[in-house]
Amino acid sequence: MDDLLEYKNEIFSNASIDSDANEIFPEESFFEYVSELLGSEGRMDNIEYSPYRNTTKGIRIDGYSWNPLEKTMCGIVVNFTNEEDVIDTLTTSKINSFGKRVTRFFEKINDDSFVDSLEVTDPGRMAASELSLYLDEAIKFRVVIFTDQVISTRVKKIEIGDVLGKETSIEVWDLERLRDLDRSGKDHEEFTVDALSLGGGIKS
Repeated sequence: MDDLLEYKNEIFSNASIDSDANEIFPEESFFEYVSELLGSEGRMDNIEYSPYRNTTKGIRIDGYSWNPLEKTMCGIVVNFTNEEDVIDTLTTSKINSFGKRVTRFFEKINDDSFVDSLEVTDPGRMAASELSLYLDEAIKFRVVIFTDQVISTRVKKIEIGDVLGKETSIEVWDLERLRDLDRSGKDHEEFTVDALSLGGGIKS
C-alpha cells in the first residue's frame, strides 16, 4: 500500500476508535491528533478546541491559540473528510474559502453586538472573549488549516490579506506534511547505555 494512503488510513482508524470511545465527532478527534503532533514538535502551543460556525455570515473556526512570545493569534479550521482508502486534493479556492471564514471571525472578536448575540456557553463566544484579551497586544494573525487531504499541485502560492491592519498569514497542514512531520520524529532508533561497562554507575 502507498505510504501516504497507509498513513491516511491510520488516521481514519484512530479517529473512528477515539470518537466511539469518547463519544465525540471524528473531526474533533482529528483536531486533537494534529494539535498533539504540532505541539510535540514545537510548531504550535496552547491549542484550544472551540468549534463555531455561522453559515449565514460565512464565519467558521474550530480552534485557536495565542503565542505570547511571538504575539501571534492563531485561528484553526479543520477539513476532515473521514473517508478510508481515498485521498482527495485541496484546491486554492477551498483554501481561500476556509481562510476567509476564519478571518471573518477575527474581525468579530471585538464586536460587542456579535459576541452578545451568542449564548454564554457557545464555544464561539468563549473563543472570542478569550482572544479579545490579546487583540491590542497581537501583532500578527495566523490562519491554519488541518486537513486529511493533499494540496493540489496547481496550488503555487497561498496568500491572505491583512486583518484589522495586522499582518496575516495562512498555512496548511495537509496529509503529506503531517506524515512527514510525524515520521521525522520517529526516524531514530532507541538505544540503551550500560553505565557499568563505562566505568561504574551514575552518581546521584
